[in-house]
Amino acid sequence: MPILAADIGGTSTRLRLVHGVETLDEKDYSSQDYPDLNSILEHFIKANSPVDLQTACLAIAGPVRDGKARVTNLPWQVHESRIREDFAIPQVRIINDFEAIGYALAILQPDDFYELQAGSPDSVGTRALIGAGTGLGVAIVTRCGERWQVLPGEGGHVDFAPRTTEQQALLDYLQEQNARVSVEMLLSGPGLERIYEFICTQNGLDPSSARRTAASISSTALLGRDPLAVKTLDMFVEIFGAQAGNLALTSLATGGVFIAGGIAPKILSVLKRGDFIEKFSDKPPMSELLRSMPVRVVLNTRSGLLGAVQVASELANTST
Repeated sequence: MPILAADIGGTSTRLRLVHGVETLDEKDYSSQDYPDLNSILEHFIKANSPVDLQTACLAIAGPVRDGKARVTNLPWQVHESRIREDFAIPQVRIINDFEAIGYALAILQPDDFYELQAGSPDSVGTRALIGAGTGLGVAIVTRCGERWQVLPGEGGHVDFAPRTTEQQALLDYLQEQNARVSVEMLLSGPGLERIYEFICTQNGLDPSSARRTAASISSTALLGRDPLAVKTLDMFVEIFGAQAGNLALTSLATGGVFIAGGIAPKILSVLKRGDFIEKFSDKPPMSELLRSMPVRVVLNTRSGLLGAVQVASELANTST
């Protein structure tokens, strides 16, 4: 029987229809163009009609509890029971999007990664997963008997802790507009835009006249065409590295730290320069421990979808 897998985020919703090892159909949708997830599912399923779906796994960018989830950066409510009823799919599982990426780590190929730090990997050691995109996702992957178990979290919403006087000034700037500043408010697409506005104000420019999208900021920074964009991306990478190091220490990630999400592959040339790894391990007295942990960028931007396929397949096999 065909299975349905989905990776649902604030920017894009990706759907894949699979039968065995064959992909029957796959389509990406702009999440912002639809009022709810059901509208997208209806369009995709209708396009593949007739199809007898028995199992679906939906990876959601947001916390999942009791088969219910709200997409963090969209006003979408998603319930397993409603999906089952509305689309007559007997088995529906909702998981966190970074939980899906965590399950995909075991099936990704070597060329799906770029190694920032070799370290001394423990093949069964705990793995930490962090990634910036529309928001900031985290998960911990730990060995449970003969299989990997993924523990999803909402660590993107922890407090931002500045490490330099410039980062303290950034925090002060954002606190003028927000009662609380989370790490996700900086390590995300919108976060890149916030950092750029701050850098502009520091250089005497009106932030309202300097507003730019995250994509244009990063692209001009990578080309070296805008010194303020270059400084923005450098600060972003330093904060990113430090936060990845925090997660590595919290989880004791001797099996490796994996940098996922939509942004990291696009700024790989900057991540390679070393500032990310320098800030990652600059945590005495634990610097040597952090230098022993492998750090890899997940280059496969469809890893969340692959993980959802994996979970849906296992669910289908269990039912039979």
